[in-house]
Amino acid sequence: MRKYFLFLLTLFLAVFFFNSGYAHAQGGKKLEIVYFETHIGMAIFTPNGNTYIVDPDFSDSEYNKIRDYLKSKGISDLGIIITHPHCDHFGGCISEKSTTVKKLAQDFNIKKLIDTGFHPSKINYKTYKEGVLDVVKSEGGEIITGLRSGDSLNLDPDLTVKVLSPRSKSEDAIDGDGFWEKSELQVKDPEVTEARYWNENSLAFLISYGDFDALFTGDIARYTSQPYIISKYKDLLVKTEIIGIPHHGKNGNYFNSEFAKTIGKDAAVVIGIATRDYEDVILNGYKNNNNKIIILDGKNNGRITVSIEG
Repeated sequence: MRKYFLFLLTLFLAVFFFNSGYAHAQGGKKLEIVYFETHIGMAIFTPNGNTYIVDPDFSDSEYNKIRDYLKSKGISDLGIIITHPHCDHFGGCISEKSTTVKKLAQDFNIKKLIDTGFHPSKINYKTYKEGVLDVVKSEGGEIITGLRSGDSLNLDPDLTVKVLSPRSKSEDAIDGDGFWEKSELQVKDPEVTEARYWNENSLAFLISYGDFDALFTGDIARYTSQPYIISKYKDLLVKTEIIGIPHHGKNGNYFNSEFAKTIGKDAAVVIGIATRDYEDVILNGYKNNNNKIIILDGKNNGRITVSIEG
């Protein structure tokens, strides 16, 4: 039977306990989720010893620290999860020759790559192909792609991982690939940008370990993907205990008040990007929902760790 500490903490205490390795119980196997104080990037350490890096985008100095941190934990094998192919989600904004994924492949064995298969731009695809896909293939890693709503991800035998977005192929009446088209987005947002089109098709997934639920959202936006997830998975959202909010906490156009209200009332909300320009509309929106706000503001020794012991 899993036991839980009460999660009714002030912001100061929440940051303190998360830094210390906040635990729901004592003993047994452990799930760890680490939110790095970088532009973006998270690590998942599963109960049975698997390690996944989500959306790695690290500068050289950040990468060196994170590499040393992973090495200090005895990590040699990694899986990588890319929520969508914007260059700031795989460390390829400078060049396909120096992506974060390529750096990781030089220091670790890349065993698996997970993505949705959404590659709309030929220019960006070249960077993604050469700086991510080709790197993983050269490592002999497994590539798992084409993930859609309702799919399950096998990250660890003790975890249940459900894909929430993009929508399933059967729900796509236009071309059957499951991705939202620009024409669909323009109905709700006539000024939709190319960037937001990509973001709406981000991979979003929920990790469950016993009674603990953590939500990973990529850059899902307010007009299509967030309402879709509410309509399909409200029962899962209300149980969520921690969420890294969409689009790093940047840009009020990504804030959906209904999505924020649906997230579990005791959930911790992780906000932060390298430029610290999260917007008040987002911060206050989650505060008004009585969520616990954890800000990655450079004052947490480089990372915040959530530890759930079973």
